[in-house]
Amino acid sequence: MDKKIKKAIAEVVQILFGTGLFGLAVNQLILPFGLYNTGFLGIAQVIVSILTDVTRIYRGSFDLVSPIFLMINIPAFLLGLFLMGKKFMVKTIFATIMYSVWMMILPAPEHAIVSDPLTACLLGGILTGIGVGIVLTTGAAGGGQDIVGMCITERNPKASVGIMYIIINLFVYGCCYFIYDMERVIYSLIYTTLMALVLDRYHKRNILVGVMVFTKKENVSIGIMENVHRGVTRWDGMGCYTDEETKVYYSVANKYELSALKQEIHKIDPDAFIVCTENVQVDGKFAKRLSD
Repeated sequence: MDKKIKKAIAEVVQILFGTGLFGLAVNQLILPFGLYNTGFLGIAQVIVSILTDVTRIYRGSFDLVSPIFLMINIPAFLLGLFLMGKKFMVKTIFATIMYSVWMMILPAPEHAIVSDPLTACLLGGILTGIGVGIVLTTGAAGGGQDIVGMCITERNPKASVGIMYIIINLFVYGCCYFIYDMERVIYSLIYTTLMALVLDRYHKRNILVGVMVFTKKENVSIGIMENVHRGVTRWDGMGCYTDEETKVYYSVANKYELSALKQEIHKIDPDAFIVCTENVQVDGKFAKRLSD
């Protein structure tokens, strides 16, 4: 089977699993306690709450959150199409639809599977953060806040999608404060803050890795530059134990690219000594590449 087809199938499976994990955690742990999600889904929940509890226009006869979530994503879709390209948007539209589908078809019981709201917040934050992180790692976004976050992060290496979640939270929970009690706002804030932290840790494309290679072979840099499309710096070194000349290569990539980068190195030198350092800080011109 062609590598591109295999990769496409793997990404579809990952998106289905990630969105399903998110929908299951939200419906089973978060919604039974009346807590609010982050991002555009949280905004959709606030709109429905205003229609239901403030204006009394909507009486809750059917799920209104998912359709509103899709509608308010349209401007973000257009932004993503313009800045990130068609391939990104195809996967993003699929992921966004699957978020809504799972939210509608997975059971949402009146009582959560745990009795303690803090436990539900912690468990829900971890599971939803992993789910969203899986989706983002495929190079897709799961909604408006992800699209905006990815567009900003690709142009500002110090930003992250998780930070974008926290910024949107300020608006969502500010509205919740005036509609509901402070306790609900605090629990929702705990849940979404933990979700944002886990998301950034699981989002492999957002984690930068410094890779140092020690080898006696020439042209190790060619495979990295031509196939992984990352820059490489080379030094001439000396092994202190053997007193033999060696070549030292250094490159920075994201964690998602690390496997391909190692493969390119080992094609030329199977015995190359590789040192990887996660969460390196980069100042200057560097492309994060959160999408393909």
